[in-house]
Amino acid sequence: MTASVILLAGGSGRRMGGGDKLLIEVRGEPLLRRVLRAIEACAAVDRIVLVARPGRIPEYTRLASSWGLTRISAIVPGGVERQDSVWNGLQALVPPPEIVLIHDAARALVTPDLIRRCAAAAAEHGAAIPAAPVHDTIKRIRSPEDPRIVETLDRTLLRAAQTPQAFRFVIIRDAYAPLIRQRVLVTDDASAAERAGHEVQIVESDATNLKVTSPEDVFLAETILSQREKTS
Repeated sequence: MTASVILLAGGSGRRMGGGDKLLIEVRGEPLLRRVLRAIEACAAVDRIVLVARPGRIPEYTRLASSWGLTRISAIVPGGVERQDSVWNGLQALVPPPEIVLIHDAARALVTPDLIRRCAAAAAEHGAAIPAAPVHDTIKRIRSPEDPRIVETLDRTLLRAAQTPQAFRFVIIRDAYAPLIRQRVLVTDDASAAERAGHEVQIVESDATNLKVTSPEDVFLAETILSQREKTS
């Protein structure tokens, strides 16, 4: 089994105070280089399509070359919405792979093992995403305007969705096509597959596969990587 990865690297970085958060160094390495290295270290991955803000494409092209990365097959511009960026990435996968994984570059601490397990689960089930158990007590409220509690949810049945989200290529392409045409927005790729009637398998993950979006997350990432180095 071989799989391709669409790496979404077009975030604005507003919560980081502007600039390109993917070039922030964590333990001496830019987040973008770290996540690309993790993907290339997964033997199941044969190519990567990097989706970036148009103004970043020349710099990312230069950096990828200087970092000695070998599996980036294309760097393409992102769209207005996240799903537009995913769609652009899907169109760049020619010929299409059997399995495609869609990953947010801000989850730069992803491991090759998690990538492999998600790809294997998608090959078996058609669609799979990593997700972590929820440890907080979750309350459902009436509305943002009326924040009274309606119910307390059973957290043993809840999972926090992460990426990489993995699919047989034809499943996610055909799931997204009508949403792109009709401009229907979904919050993640699994939601598109669910709307198309596909069951999505959960691959167990944990909170260390965090999304780096704020200065506090950078501190957490440093701590996680330090601990990994101690136990490796």
